Amino acid sequence: MISKTPASDSVEGFKFEKLNELTIAYMETTSIEEKDRDSAVKGTGSFEDTQWYNDKDRKLAAYAGHTDIGSLTYLTSNPIAGLQVYGPEGWRHVAHVPNSIVVNMGDAMEYMTRGRMNATLHRVVKPPADQDAKCRPAFIYFIHPNHDIMSKCLAHRRELIAKLSAESKESPGGLVGSIGCKDYE
Repeated sequence: MISKTPASDSVEGFKFEKLNELTIAYMETTSIEEKDRDSAVKGTGSFEDTQWYNDKDRKLAAYAGHTDIGSLTYLTSNPIAGLQVYGPEGWRHVAHVPNSIVVNMGDAMEYMTRGRMNATLHRVVKPPADQDAKCRPAFIYFIHPNHDIMSKCLAHRRELIAKLSAESKESPGGLVGSIGCKDYE
């Protein structure tokens, strides 16, 4: 289904085929017509990434707050604290739930749903001192839709930009000015 599915169906319990099925379920909530959903899932830029964070000297600040540009990002839940999301109460650590997947909505999903699903503003910070000496593995699967699907969603861009322009004053991050909207004036 996704063009760059890793060769193995399971990396430390990471079932890529199941994630593809979940992605299709998410796509049912978008403004994308049913006949185009398969193309939205088969993004040419979808890829898997494995990272091993190990900063025993606590020198690295990890990743600053950002949203992902794709539609969905799947991450294995991790017992080592580090991933935080931004919400009404500010930055919060993502709780570890064994044998689970964390799903971040990306800019493309926010765009395709006309703002019904917000891109997840998140960051990775240094773990607490009691976990700092431990290695923090991260198995990540990024889903990116095909460019033709994003072009079909441009018909709804003015509505979304107006909504996000009003909301951007209330929350850090947002979609305004991204995905090349200015190029399609």
